[in-house]
Amino acid sequence: MPTPPAVARAVLVVVLVLLLVPAGALTVLRFTDPSAGLLVQAQAFTPFALVPYALAAVVLGVLLARRGPRRLVPAGVAVLVLAAAGLHVSWLLPSYTGEGRAPSPAAGPGEGVVVLSANLYFGRGDGAAVVREVAGRDVDVLVASEVTPRTLAAMEDAGLDDLLPHRAGRTGETYEGTMVFSAEPFERVEPVAGTRFDNLLVRTGGLDVLAAHPAAPLDPDDWADDHAVLHDVVVAERPDVVVGDLNATLDHAPVRALVAEGYRDSAELLNTGLTATWPVNGFFPVLGRLPPTAPIDHLLLAPGWTATSTGTVAVPGTDHLAIVTTVVPA
Repeated sequence: MPTPPAVARAVLVVVLVLLLVPAGALTVLRFTDPSAGLLVQAQAFTPFALVPYALAAVVLGVLLARRGPRRLVPAGVAVLVLAAAGLHVSWLLPSYTGEGRAPSPAAGPGEGVVVLSANLYFGRGDGAAVVREVAGRDVDVLVASEVTPRTLAAMEDAGLDDLLPHRAGRTGETYEGTMVFSAEPFERVEPVAGTRFDNLLVRTGGLDVLAAHPAAPLDPDDWADDHAVLHDVVVAERPDVVVGDLNATLDHAPVRALVAEGYRDSAELLNTGLTATWPVNGFFPVLGRLPPTAPIDHLLLAPGWTATSTGTVAVPGTDHLAIVTTVVPA
């Protein structure tokens, strides 16, 4: 019959395995470019590997504190755990302590282009609430995805045309519609060809904007194809701002590829940390009952541009938080 110390040790080992399997899987995913939908979705939660790694370190500490000859293996595992946790810290830390970009001296207080980006969840988002946010935050450019005719009508009834009289893009029946609304006329409107969802290149308010909404990783092939097209557009056109529901985090390879091109996330520039935007309003089992966990909505800035403020905005009826950012020359 096993002795109590042996039983306790066995329990700790089981707990350790249960902690390290998901944490290790997230670490491996971060180094790869998975093609399976569930793995792409899991990659969005890469930062959360730090939690099981921290708990595993506590368990290993208990095992190492026990006297006996079986300390070599826990010591080796502890080294690996600390190394993996260190990697995750290095990936996460720039969002809290990274080097920003100073605004240009020519950009005075209160200046800049205020950009609001909102995913309206198949048109279920409260269009009138979006317009209230536009008015209350002096928004200059509104990028909206999953705009249906019904939602657009609600936005118009709430006075959108008085605030942002210029528009580009089209509505859709579910996820297709992407539109840009602006206080200033458009100098350019060009739909991006070859993507499942609508994506737009526009110039307005002194900014070249890629209003981006690649396919969700529920269909990983479409997700990868859309991101590949958008990456080619960014490389060829060098827009000042890439903004929208990217359906990817800074840990996903397509967004890291944009970072490699010199683009920086507004939240990362301002050291606001992980700005999770999905899911909210209880639309998804389990996750929908928690605070938002996945930072998949972004405003990415090209070299030469920076942000003086950024944050999230709650919109009733949608599964995303909107993001609002003030963009100025760097």
